[in-house]
Amino acid sequence: MLGMAPQSGEYAVIGIRLDGTIVVWNRAAEQLYGYSANEVLGSHVERLYAPTDVAVGLPAALVSATLRRGRWHGFARRLRSDGTGLRTRALMVPIVAGERVEHIFEVSVVAHSGKPMALQQALAAVRDAFPLALHRAQRRRRGRGSIGAVAV
Repeated sequence: MLGMAPQSGEYAVIGIRLDGTIVVWNRAAEQLYGYSANEVLGSHVERLYAPTDVAVGLPAALVSATLRRGRWHGFARRLRSDGTGLRTRALMVPIVAGERVEHIFEVSVVAHSGKPMALQQALAAVRDAFPLALHRAQRRRRGRGSIGAVAV
């Protein structure tokens, strides 16, 4: 499931490894951030943050919070490829393979038109884009409980 993510409407879906390497980038992310998948895949997620946020360790702090809490959602300042700022509402969830977390997925809940979107609509977009992963996560929650991680 690495590389170009399935279409998910106007929701930017970004997948990163725990070291911050971007491994999933959908078309909505291309439109929102201005980078093509070829430009961004394999690079560090820090390129999407303002230098001041990188300097204080914000990207790593968000990954850490996501792992501790099972998800993170809130507002985040990001940068487009042309250097202009962008305020997004984001949801970050860990992706579990077996018993360990391998990736963090982020869904931007700001459409590339700049209009805020409801969180439930963003979750529906993720469900539509990644039905197998979410199906397994629901099955896992019924079986053993979960901290909100998505199992694959």
